[in-house]
Amino acid sequence: MIRKVPRHRRRTSASTGKATQGDQQTTVAAQPAPDGYQTVTAPTTNLSFAVPGDWEVLTGDDLKDDQKIEEIANKSGNDPDQIRQLLRG
Repeated sequence: MIRKVPRHRRRTSASTGKATQGDQQTTVAAQPAPDGYQTVTAPTTNLSFAVPGDWEVLTGDDLKDDQKIEEIANKSGNDPDQIRQLLRG
């Protein structure tokens, strides 16, 4: 018996180019952040979410910016090394 796989459950194999069963990447347009919030997008996953507008958004690239780290440390009452450690996870 031959059973058709629904289109949303198909994908192609990189090595053969033939359809295989599995998940498929879905793209959804990001909605604007509500008033008082800002949209932040995670660079490796492109996942977007809203955070309070007055939050300071930091990235891993900020580890290289001593002036930015110093500024955040002063605002938060922490030592710059503590901020670096938090960003490294």
